[in-house]
Amino acid sequence: LPDNKPSGVYSGGPYSWVKPETYFEKVREGRDWVFKDEVGTPSMISLKSASKFITDFTPDPSFYVPFFNEQWRYHFALYHLKGIEAYGTPQSLQDFVLKAQLMGANAYRAIFEAVNTEPQTTSGVMLWKLNPAWPEFRWQIYDYYLKPIPAYYFVKKAASPLHLQLDLKNYQVGVVNHTGKRRNLRARVRVFTSKLDKVLDETVAFSVEAEEYRPLLSLKEVLKKGFHFVKLELLDSEGKAISDNFYWVSRERDFTPLEKLPRAQLRIKTWIETEGRAGIKLKNTSDTLAFFLGLSLLKERDGEEILPAFWSDNYFSLLPGEEKTVRVKFDEKTEGENHPYLLVEGWNVYPLKINLKTGKIIQLKPEISQTSREKGNLCLVVKNPQHGGKMLLSFPLWIKPWDGSAFLTHVGMRSGETRKICFSVNPDRNLRSF
Repeated sequence: LPDNKPSGVYSGGPYSWVKPETYFEKVREGRDWVFKDEVGTPSMISLKSASKFITDFTPDPSFYVPFFNEQWRYHFALYHLKGIEAYGTPQSLQDFVLKAQLMGANAYRAIFEAVNTEPQTTSGVMLWKLNPAWPEFRWQIYDYYLKPIPAYYFVKKAASPLHLQLDLKNYQVGVVNHTGKRRNLRARVRVFTSKLDKVLDETVAFSVEAEEYRPLLSLKEVLKKGFHFVKLELLDSEGKAISDNFYWVSRERDFTPLEKLPRAQLRIKTWIETEGRAGIKLKNTSDTLAFFLGLSLLKERDGEEILPAFWSDNYFSLLPGEEKTVRVKFDEKTEGENHPYLLVEGWNVYPLKINLKTGKIIQLKPEISQTSREKGNLCLVVKNPQHGGKMLLSFPLWIKPWDGSAFLTHVGMRSGETRKICFSVNPDRNLRSF
């Protein structure tokens, strides 16, 4: 079909970052979203993948983000500068990566959920691109090395045949049904403050026709001010879980409360189902949110990630007391000498390394041996206690400097690495005056 003609097939982006609610506006305008064949947004890969092609991590202070250099610019990392300020100024390279991944996951989910709201007038959407032809930091939901980034799992969920979602333009909870038949369902909607105080818990029973999007519940008043978490659960008529969805929402676009999350703790059980297939059950045993949990499989001998690996879900969050079972499929040839290990990382959890077969768990906590104050910055000497292999870990660090501006940040470190890290403690810090 000809592009950008009356047939209704249109490209034209957007290709750079826009506010997630913008996609809902564009779909409702309808002019070029009858069938959208090109749209994309910056999409940050993991630091593990970046270390495979970035050969020099020496920072260049002349960049807006002082832990970047020319190699990062050449591979389009600067595309992520727009919008990231809503999450607070990144304090390290790994902190930037995680915040950019949150930003990208939210935007990619919005592309597909916006199209879901108009099933009678939009027939589909295609991404530019699924993955890149060379290693870079934009336009992908799985990277050059076949590792899905968080946006992949957010898109996967948004494209489910039965999907419960939040419209980020009008804050309406709705459901879309692409199963081809009428369904009788229930929706549980919960809203929490940044400190996990519950402000809404409501269950709605409803019917939805085939190829229908049905609005169910308005959260406009509940979400009119401040930062909130929203947990959506789709249930069948008997109350059995079908799917879930989780949002962090701020009309003022201030997501810095995420930097105040305390440490969460997990209980994990693993088992091998068949060769190349495993199950993992995770439970949040703390009284705070376990946010943005990322799971990966590693080879025992060298710590390299096993790719590709196909997860039923990933980069999810668990409320206090909540548990979730996920499954993973991987190349069974990695068993034998190199027994797979599960690595669990997260926004506010210390990394956990678990032997899939024995279930033995090792918590990997950074060792801080020295603190000092240098030119108004708080400086720490941090060590990754894990030895051997090429494992690169994401550690959360809770920083409590002298000016009282406590915050949560992150650092990525290789096995056995010791590094001096300095953090700005100026509460007015920004990307240009870091």
